[in-house]
Amino acid sequence: MERLAVGKYNFSELLSQALDDVREEILKTYKAALEQALESVRDEVIGNKRYHRGFPYKRWGYTIRKWIQTPIGMLREVRIPRVRGYGREIGLVVDRYIRRSREIDEILLEGYLWGLSSRRLRLWAKRVFGDVLSHSSICKLKELIRERVNGYREEAISEEIRVIVIDGVWGRYRKRGRGVVLVALGVTTTGRARLLDWLACESEDKSHWLKLFRRLQERGLKELELLVSDGISGLDDCLHWVWGTKVKHQLCLWHFQVDLIGHLQDKSFHHRRHFVRDYWEVFDALDEQEARERLAKFYQRWESEEGKAISLMKRREANLLHFYAYPASYRHRLRTTNLAENFFGHLQNFLKRFPGWIDEEHISYILGVFMIATRVFQENFEHIHAQKIPNSILGINFNKIY
Repeated sequence: MERLAVGKYNFSELLSQALDDVREEILKTYKAALEQALESVRDEVIGNKRYHRGFPYKRWGYTIRKWIQTPIGMLREVRIPRVRGYGREIGLVVDRYIRRSREIDEILLEGYLWGLSSRRLRLWAKRVFGDVLSHSSICKLKELIRERVNGYREEAISEEIRVIVIDGVWGRYRKRGRGVVLVALGVTTTGRARLLDWLACESEDKSHWLKLFRRLQERGLKELELLVSDGISGLDDCLHWVWGTKVKHQLCLWHFQVDLIGHLQDKSFHHRRHFVRDYWEVFDALDEQEARERLAKFYQRWESEEGKAISLMKRREANLLHFYAYPASYRHRLRTTNLAENFFGHLQNFLKRFPGWIDEEHISYILGVFMIATRVFQENFEHIHAQKIPNSILGINFNKIY
């Protein structure tokens, strides 16, 4: 007796065949639903029934859109209602000339951010969506990026942001020498950090920080409790001008340690190692009272040997212990600018792929692309981790963003 062959058919091929069989019906239903929705919008704009008189807006036939690209295929010959009023055509929708759905833009954007060139993106789109996208359509992705970035930088800042960490990342312009991007990271009441805003300029002058602070204030950051920085000159004046004198300024303990080492009289390795060990033991205390007791012992131990460094530490003591006012679960993140340093570490590796900045707008949008790509990575982290793809965003393509 002849045995029945097992495994003769490929399940993936059957899936593709089933999709091909129902695709036309799906597209017809999709098209009918879209045309019905457009007519509903037209009727809502006009506000009267067919053939009624005395209304300023009137039906004006239809325009035929030859094709509209969607994730499931091409919609062809779509009827779009027209409305006229006061001698001219009235637009029913804002993006009336759109040629593809928003979902496709999102998919193309993610592919662009993950490193696909324009040519490869066009080939990939042809294989996935069944049609060739023009080169200009691909290049319009930068408009979507600009829209995203501008929307992010204009949205209101949440009231739960009461702490900000600031720092600057240095780079170079193509023809103007070095430049810097000033960045502000906000910390929520649960200890989570998020990028608030940034400003590209030529130096870390306090006038530039003042401009960034005022922008944050205009977006809703009316009250601020604590600012963490690496001791930028003139920063206290900027804080008081924008948020008043109640704002506390926490110095980055790591940067302050570097300053102290620069004032040591004995710079031998063993001497520096013992000094730094005792320095960090002060700030490993469980609460502020214990930290002050340890600080007094630290002064007593080192003042005779390193009077210059201890004198500097006493002058800045008021800015060293503010982080103890916050919950133990995340206050360790507020005693240094490591939040910003980690962000800048990834950003600097990202910028190494680029020969230089063109101008302030250019670097602003490069940082915006980096921010969007970071969000895309975070949103897809579980899928990426499951596929064992390295969790790196250094392959992001931004060479044609400007």
